[in-house]
Amino acid sequence: MNTWFESLARSETKDELVGCINSHIAEAGFDYWAYNVVISRSDEECRRFFLHNCPPDLWEAYQGCCKSKRDPITSRSNEFITPKPWAITAASLNAIDLDPKRRGLFEAAHREGVKGGICTPIRDRGELLGSVTLASRSASIDWLNAQQPFAMLFSVHLHQACLRFVEEMRDDAKPRLSPRELECLSWAAKGKTSWEIGMLLQISERTVTYHLQNAGGKLGTQSRQQAIAQSIMLGVL
Repeated sequence: MNTWFESLARSETKDELVGCINSHIAEAGFDYWAYNVVISRSDEECRRFFLHNCPPDLWEAYQGCCKSKRDPITSRSNEFITPKPWAITAASLNAIDLDPKRRGLFEAAHREGVKGGICTPIRDRGELLGSVTLASRSASIDWLNAQQPFAMLFSVHLHQACLRFVEEMRDDAKPRLSPRELECLSWAAKGKTSWEIGMLLQISERTVTYHLQNAGGKLGTQSRQQAIAQSIMLGVL
């Protein structure tokens, strides 16, 4: 395990870091992961830094939930620092009082075959910054409870490995979008749909959506229209 955590620290780029995580979380029994921390807060917006390997639909639902003021993970994290196992069951999907954003997240996860996972708060100098989420398509709640020590250790090492990228984003007024994210966002600003952009760039519609969602995460926005407006305002496009 020490060698595994050392490989996180040695990753020089975000792509290397994501590849390192993807190659190892399966060994721990997890299929998906997501890291998100707050970069800056203002009255108008809350900018975040994201890394993940979630499918587009699941990622969109996750973003909507983690940005919600009623997000139960954030509420719990204000009081606790320990990992929180969770499971998707018929009861959780059909709960009458379930918040719409949580319902959307549960339903998206259910469609991807996710059975449960663990969410661990990220704190630095006492301040709640975000969370690390691990999800599995074959997990039982007993197994997830047993994985809490791993989740806690993993989140600390992942946060440490991501800090240099977080600081780069803090220091740069303009979010750094990849060439593909810029291409997709530029065509979206011209009114093209994801399908049309995919045809123009010779990639799938699903991949276009993935790049646009990543661009939106870097820009701290929640919709395609907001991402376009923010990118124009910042001079990214």
